[in-house]
Amino acid sequence: SRGEPDILWKSRILSVEEVDNQAVWYARLAMEVELVDFKSRERLYFTQFDRQEKLAEKSVALVPVVLSRILEEELDKIVRDISERIE
Repeated sequence: SRGEPDILWKSRILSVEEVDNQAVWYARLAMEVELVDFKSRERLYFTQFDRQEKLAEKSVALVPVVLSRILEEELDKIVRDISERIE
């Protein structure tokens, strides 16, 4: 049988969007990330980010590429931060 987890990783997407300005387009991603003790429901960690990155050109096809890069970079920062706190 499967046991209960020790920790829950909860994330909430606040915004995923393409931001169009006259001169340049951006991809924007905003999220919250929380770690919670499964049994006690105590919050162990919380952070949020809201990043907007310029697209290389005005192309809708670039939005998911840039959003993916933002997500990867932010999750790397979060994992490093959590690792440093538990060492």
